[in-house]
Amino acid sequence: MLSLSRLKQLLQRQPKISLQELSVQLQEDHDTIKYLLQYFMLRGQVIECPYQPACGTGCHQCSQANIIYYAWQK
Repeated sequence: MLSLSRLKQLLQRQPKISLQELSVQLQEDHDTIKYLLQYFMLRGQVIECPYQPACGTGCHQCSQANIIYYAWQK
């Protein structure tokens, strides 16, 4: 079971991490992770980072989970 402390530790170790990476590392579904992320976001500890696609086309063909990034605020 995913806990807030486990999520916090992972966010603090990674400068910026995607929702997909969080899902893989924590072995949890996207919705559960997003729900717990809201706790930290409401407290101003986590922000959703803007993503610029490496291809530069902005065609929106990438999965949302791969392009949503989060960062821990120190």
